[in-house]
Amino acid sequence: MRNSEHGAVAFLFGLEGQKRKIRGEMELLILAGKAAGVVPASFGRIDVGWYDSTRGLTGAWDPLGDDGDAFRLLSRLRLDLEQNTTSESEESWICVSGHGHSVMQEFRSEPSRIVATRRAIVLVAAQLGWALEEGGR
Repeated sequence: MRNSEHGAVAFLFGLEGQKRKIRGEMELLILAGKAAGVVPASFGRIDVGWYDSTRGLTGAWDPLGDDGDAFRLLSRLRLDLEQNTTSESEESWICVSGHGHSVMQEFRSEPSRIVATRRAIVLVAAQLGWALEEGGR
């Protein structure tokens, strides 16, 4: 969900009111990975994917596009997920929260529910990664 008006992929908000503009999905994934112990991996100058320190594995990691990676991120960070029941008159939304951070993503159709869910998980994880980067706030 690009915010083309500001040239950002997303904005993150800290617990103390700070705001951070995220300009690309890679930056978003790096911050989310920090919270979960997953970091970009390379061998010399060759990118070999991501290293997951918890599982001791190197390989692909894309919680924005892969349901399994998103679920592992949700579970590892002990995040909560809430969603409304859809009806003709209600807005549809997903809310992910944990450790004082929360993100609500709206969606318009049932097929986009899973995309909104993965995105909300990654955004909360990125907020947690940013907090770690800033000294654990």
